[in-house]
Amino acid sequence: MFLQPEARARMIIDHIFVGLLLALDPHNVKSFILLEMRIASKGEMVEIDHGSYKTLLTGSVDYAFLTVLPEDSIDSISNKTQTDPPLGIVCTH
Repeated sequence: MFLQPEARARMIIDHIFVGLLLALDPHNVKSFILLEMRIASKGEMVEIDHGSYKTLLTGSVDYAFLTVLPEDSIDSISNKTQTDPPLGIVCTH
C-alpha cells in the first residue's frame, strides 16, 4: 500500500531537515526543529512588512527550522546589502 500524500510529504521534509542539521553542525551553526509551532493566537496576526507589501501570519505551522548563528558571523550579516539573499526561518504548513 502506498503512503498518503501528507505522510509522504512529511517523510521528505524530515529528511531535508536532518540533512540541514548535519550540514550546519560542522560550521558551528546550531539549529533546532520545532514541531507544531504556534505563530499567533486566535484573533491575532503577525505582520511582516516588505516595503509596499505585507505578509500576515496566523495559526501554527507543522515544522519550524530555527538557527543560531555563531558570534563571529554577526558582523558579516550586518554588512549585507539589499541584493544579498535574506536570512530567515523555514516553516511548512
